Amino acid sequence: MATYIGNGAYPSIAGVHVSGFYTTFTPSRSMDGVDITAGAGTNHRQRAEGLEDGSCSGTVVYDSTAVSTYMAKLDVGEHVIIYGPEGNTTGKPKHECRYIITSLDGPTVDVEKAKVVFEFSGDAADAPTVNMYTGGVFS
Repeated sequence: MATYIGNGAYPSIAGVHVSGFYTTFTPSRSMDGVDITAGAGTNHRQRAEGLEDGSCSGTVVYDSTAVSTYMAKLDVGEHVIIYGPEGNTTGKPKHECRYIITSLDGPTVDVEKAKVVFEFSGDAADAPTVNMYTGGVFS
């Protein structure tokens, strides 16, 4: 088994490559369950697959020399986010989706002198353009 322990992820927010500034990025998927229980004498609920959904969250470090290039891309609103956990090399997993950034916190300053960061989260605006969970790759 080949376990990936790399640090070469490729995150891009609204066309701005932020791999030098992010510390976390987590795309998430979910699916609603639809209650299809019917009939008399039923003792257990039955469900079918419902609508798929997606969301994301991340943390980006405040870099005083480059913040102007990416801060507006983190603001609330709709942005295309491209993510490759192993980089953006041809054939590697790729996830590309329009997300609506629903919350943005920061820049957060800590008196203990930790890194100043932005934290964001969002919901998918539509189905992914390229879905790494179903085999999507960089071409």
